[in-house]
Amino acid sequence: MKTTKFSEILETLKNLDGWLVSLGIKSNTDRIHHAVEIVEKANKGWKKLRESNEPTKIGHVHDYYFGLVEALEFSDIFRAFEKDDPKVIGPKLERALSGPLRPADETTKNADGRNTMFELAFAAQLRLGGAEVSVGEPDIAVTLSGR
Repeated sequence: MKTTKFSEILETLKNLDGWLVSLGIKSNTDRIHHAVEIVEKANKGWKKLRESNEPTKIGHVHDYYFGLVEALEFSDIFRAFEKDDPKVIGPKLERALSGPLRPADETTKNADGRNTMFELAFAAQLRLGGAEVSVGEPDIAVTLSGR
């Protein structure tokens, strides 16, 4: 199993805002920014633990867990799609960043963002694994063995 350090996620996402702006996405109050804040707190907390041997309260477990998952997923999405056509990836990513911060606050009317994030995260895993992946509407397409 591959492990990823908090600092590696933060390093990958350091150019996040520039990429989002280049895609026409200007908000910094979306789920990914919330997730990055959680990773920043976790990174500081782990540093403090190593230095002082005293644990740090990072936040509520529900925010912490989903924040880490979303930041890790978005790190993969960023690495996989940062060079894709902004006209294609931009609208899909904007949808992915919509919706409530926590899954517990979702309803059938506002779950599209997290569903789209799952789709992009899955596509990113496939692309980072070497598959030929294209993002479109409404779905992704994967070409394997010429099919």
